[in-house]
Amino acid sequence: MSPGIPGPPGSADGRTEHEEETAGLLGDLLEGSGRVVTPGGLWLDVDDPGFRPPDQGWKLHVSAHPLSLAETLRRAVPVLTATSCRFKVIRSRGHLDELNSVQTPPGSVGKAITVYPAPDRVTGLAHDLADALTGLSGPRINSDRRVRADAPVYYRYGPFRARMEFNDNGDLYLCVTDPDGRAHPGVAGPVVWTPPWLDDPFAPKPPQDAAAAAAHATAQPGGDAAAAGQGTVPQPITLGGRYPVQEAITINAKGGVYRATDPGGGRTVILKEALAHVNQDDQGRDVRTWLSHERHVLHLLRSVAGVPKVIDHFRHGAADYLALTDVGAHTLLRDVIDNGPFRGAWGVAPPQDTVPFTTGRDRPAPDGAGPDRADPDRPGRDAAGLAAALLSTLDEIHRHGVIARDLAPKNVVMDADGRPHLIDFQISHVEGAALHGWTPGYSSPEQEQRRPPCIEDDYYSLGATLFYAVTGLAPVWLAGDPRNHDVGRVAALLDGRDRTGVIVGLMSPDPAMRRAAAQRLRSGHVTQPTPSPAPSTASTASPRRPIDLPAITGHTLGQVIVHAETLLTGRERSAGGFANPAGASYGAAGIGMELLHHLDRPGVDDLVRALAYWSCGMLTLQRPPASLMMGTTGTALFVAATGRALDDATLLTLADGMPSPPPHRIEQHDFMHGVTGIGLGRLHLWHLTGGAAHLSAAVRYAGHLVARDPSALDGRDVDYDDCTAVSRTLGLAHGLAGATLFLHALHAATNDPSIEATARKYLSVLGHHLPGLLEAARRPTARPMHASFCQGLAGIGAVLTRVATPADPQHLDLAGQAAAACLRLAPTMIVVSQCCGLAGLGEFYLDLHDVTGDTAYQHHATTVAEHILDRAGGTPDAPVLPDHSQHGTSGGWATGSSGVLSFLRRLHAPHAPRLWIDPPAVPATERTS
Repeated sequence: MSPGIPGPPGSADGRTEHEEETAGLLGDLLEGSGRVVTPGGLWLDVDDPGFRPPDQGWKLHVSAHPLSLAETLRRAVPVLTATSCRFKVIRSRGHLDELNSVQTPPGSVGKAITVYPAPDRVTGLAHDLADALTGLSGPRINSDRRVRADAPVYYRYGPFRARMEFNDNGDLYLCVTDPDGRAHPGVAGPVVWTPPWLDDPFAPKPPQDAAAAAAHATAQPGGDAAAAGQGTVPQPITLGGRYPVQEAITINAKGGVYRATDPGGGRTVILKEALAHVNQDDQGRDVRTWLSHERHVLHLLRSVAGVPKVIDHFRHGAADYLALTDVGAHTLLRDVIDNGPFRGAWGVAPPQDTVPFTTGRDRPAPDGAGPDRADPDRPGRDAAGLAAALLSTLDEIHRHGVIARDLAPKNVVMDADGRPHLIDFQISHVEGAALHGWTPGYSSPEQEQRRPPCIEDDYYSLGATLFYAVTGLAPVWLAGDPRNHDVGRVAALLDGRDRTGVIVGLMSPDPAMRRAAAQRLRSGHVTQPTPSPAPSTASTASPRRPIDLPAITGHTLGQVIVHAETLLTGRERSAGGFANPAGASYGAAGIGMELLHHLDRPGVDDLVRALAYWSCGMLTLQRPPASLMMGTTGTALFVAATGRALDDATLLTLADGMPSPPPHRIEQHDFMHGVTGIGLGRLHLWHLTGGAAHLSAAVRYAGHLVARDPSALDGRDVDYDDCTAVSRTLGLAHGLAGATLFLHALHAATNDPSIEATARKYLSVLGHHLPGLLEAARRPTARPMHASFCQGLAGIGAVLTRVATPADPQHLDLAGQAAAACLRLAPTMIVVSQCCGLAGLGEFYLDLHDVTGDTAYQHHATTVAEHILDRAGGTPDAPVLPDHSQHGTSGGWATGSSGVLSFLRRLHAPHAPRLWIDPPAVPATERTS
């Protein structure tokens, strides 16, 4: 749910007036102190020129809400200027309003002031601040411990200066170091963390060991179990003096959701937590108001089946809790992830003796129904039954004067019998009361635009929820994109799963169409032909227009160029929150390697050169892992390729100077992080530069694979239905397929018989498992990951196309079977990228076309491109490609636009080598060959 947060008064967004107000107040309070104020981002940094803080230590936080900010500053700043320290203050009431919103990571909420004290002044300054701030209030700071209960002063251990380390994914993260120099994450999380090598300076009796410290961290809801979102709470917590907490189900900025026991009846209950001062408005209302509103709504719905019942409503500390009946163990969101999309016929009512909500795993396919037949009527969980049950509950809710307004898969809970129940009524509308909010993708255009609530809002949400149930795809596209409510795209992604047009009708931008679709579903007349679409929905019946490949490739290249430029400025950031200079998957190497194939575009040569030098310079400051896809090997390959393409001898020298550790120091053996990928990267460097040292290094890395015995992996060790298990054992990124690829390519370069024998052994074990994996991928319960490049059949198939020979054609036949299985799964693939997405699958079809010459595979690749366009924002000729977040765009090769560009380029030239898999071909190599 995305609540509507009213902005403070002043300018258009309400911030200018409040920034001036806060800066003016701070300036008055600092007058004569000698402190220097520097604005930066959300903060006003206040520096004491005579104080040099340590690199890390115990920092203090003062919590406040917008209404208390000014008084908090008046009391706290004189205390802070009376001692040597650095501190920063939130820039304005408007910025604090944003920081204290439900969208903020829970570890950041409430931090109006951050203080960096001298180590010997931590406890004294904290108690002085607590004395000054006694009686004031602010949101609970989940990442910190409170100094004392009557003041909003908190503390935690963390970095004072930005110290970065690379993790195994090649991603920079903020860290602290222990006395042995080992790095630990330094970013504030949703729970308290105390360094195990230090005593808590505020503890009366400091914990004597790490186990005691970990237990101390769970002394209140929001401890370690809540951070994980699940699991047993290590130390018993009883809320309201009555409810022992069993586990934390979820936790976010507004509070947690816990499963607890009601000792009175011994039943399990759900406790919803609302923290004080989160999303607080100018009238003092916060998320506790939402919880009270939900209690009122559920009281109105107390006789409605399919919604939880209120057991209790109480306050514990400053937080409010609502105790509800436990209606089920998992949501519809989780059900589809675990069991696959719902099936069943929209046009045929299930027999009366059929239970419509049994899982597909419980019901075998009928005799004669071959696994390759994509039969929507195959027995399994019934989509029509789910739709009817949800609409029946909505109708009852509407009859009681309530509009739900937040129906989404995360708010549908399935009980033990598979029946759906609706939960979360915090923004529901009743007469005289409405709290604004929406869930992206699942709310109507009118709800997003804050128009008056109507029951047609719920019909739209029902359609979007059913869309997810039958596709496994969230109907969520880029934030603010004009195509977000395009029913033509909805129909394309449904791909025949909505034969009667019910889902498309429910998701129509026309409320009248939604009402008609709901009535057809309600009456059971879903056997009627789909009605002719209104003019606003005419695209649902239009034939797909041909892809303008040059246009979409050129536009995507332009997007990648922008991402590369923003990476150089530090504004393109990866998962750790920092610009990533390393690696092929997320960093500069992946983007730059693709841009090398577009040097005919003006300015790209200078941009790629800048990326290469920037990467080399950044890596002198901190050393990433050695891996191909996440570290220095991929970076060395990109820098060397740039040196060849641009005739830059310095870059070639820098690439040669990037060391690889000896094989025995590499823990992993896989393509993504370990020996396999590093060895293949060194082999590619040999192809690119001719340097004998690179070939020798590749042979050394292969020696570790030669020493392993892959035959130890037999059929009993792999659950083919479990994509994670398949990835670890058989997949390209982490399993046998990657090792097979490297050894086969190395044998081709060396003719070493021991390498050839090992390559055959790996290939034999891989071939042994493929029939079982193919069978799993053909079942109704197959997951999109069964078709992925990194973990599933698209990657394994890509390897098989490279090892197949005319004298040994069975591997090519297996690759063809993998291609057929993947084609059926393609419409359900969630992301458009190379990693686990459509672009990686599309390149597999191009590999097969290149090897076999069969144009059907190129046609399949074009179909994959159409699926990508269906998921994109923008227009068909100028698509805006979502990354793995599905809400924004980024440039990374594995998860962003540059990897899709690689596929589109090869779709135009299918015989081109595949990046990171095949030896690189760059323009300079082609000119001199």
